[in-house]
Amino acid sequence: MSFAGRFTTVGRAREFILAGNATITLVSVMTQVRFTYRIRMKREEYQGRFRENPNLHFVSVLTGSNNENDYTFLSQRMRTIPIMVICQLTTPL
Repeated sequence: MSFAGRFTTVGRAREFILAGNATITLVSVMTQVRFTYRIRMKREEYQGRFRENPNLHFVSVLTGSNNENDYTFLSQRMRTIPIMVICQLTTPL
């Protein structure tokens, strides 16, 4: 089994996800169901220039077949809210 492209620690995964422009696919070990998420850092205008706000991220989930454009807004994440809370919101009931 190849581990290419997989995170080996939670710290590395968190660093990648919160870097500002991440797309990740999570695969269930039991069912092999995949969910692809796009996490974008908020950009805001400041003194006529745009800058990224590292305290706010927007999370979208892939809902169609187009891997570039078929994302639906899922949640916003403040840096003070753990990532696990967002992941739990996507769990099917």
